[in-house]
Amino acid sequence: MKTKIEDISKDLDDLDLEGAKSLIIQLLQKIEVLSEDQKHLLHRLYGKKSEQIDPNQLRLWGGDETMAALESSPEPSSDKPKKKAVKKGGHGRKAFADHLERERIECVLSDAERACHCGEL
Repeated sequence: MKTKIEDISKDLDDLDLEGAKSLIIQLLQKIEVLSEDQKHLLHRLYGKKSEQIDPNQLRLWGGDETMAALESSPEPSSDKPKKKAVKKGGHGRKAFADHLERERIECVLSDAERACHCGEL
């Protein structure tokens, strides 16, 4: 069983310059079509899953007919309850335990000790 590559390579021996140019153009067009298909499939696979439609935007193209069609289409039912977000633990130090004593000590500084190096208090 011959593959297409073997067929093409066999045919290349018989081609002249114009035939080779037309073959290259055909292959480039095929590559462009396949690239667009790949882009579309990747978008379907990894792209945005649900797009919201702004009704004001639909008025630009279809006028009242598009709005009527949109209003008559059934909206997806939301039978599933929404999941509550799970609060993840915070970062940093943990709070002291409740059984530890806390003592507040206030230090009163003199004006000389409170003075900034620039001379202000």
